[in-house]
Amino acid sequence: MPAAARTQTVIMGKEIVFAIEKVPGSNNYINYLCTTSNNITNPGTTTDKVACFGGTYTVSNGDADPAAVKLETIRRAFASADQATNFADSELWPLVVSGDSRNVKIYFGNKAGDQVITGKGFFNQQEISGSTTGAATGGVTFNFSEQPTVDVVA
Repeated sequence: MPAAARTQTVIMGKEIVFAIEKVPGSNNYINYLCTTSNNITNPGTTTDKVACFGGTYTVSNGDADPAAVKLETIRRAFASADQATNFADSELWPLVVSGDSRNVKIYFGNKAGDQVITGKGFFNQQEISGSTTGAATGGVTFNFSEQPTVDVVA
């Protein structure tokens, strides 16, 4: 069934979904639940300074560093019966330590024509915070190892 058409122009933060291919090569992406913030940094092309008789100019040198995503979450743990269909924060620790690659998709909405970024990379810089009141929180950075592809929801 095709996706519904977008009727409003604003994409809400809660519409941004980070999905992980939990089992490498399975092509089965599981939404990383309880992300409270998805901050994506796309550095774009790097620049060079070019000096000539007319002055000094800044130009793109054609090299582009891959994007990174900083995820902030509410920590969750799932019962064993629910672990196959969910991705828990505890599963990040071994991925951060090992540097193992994972395929991910980032959905900027679920309406027809909304952007989807797909790529491969690794997790690092995991943070875990807990206070005496409220939910435990955390964060991790996902680094694309190469430029991701950009597509749209069909």
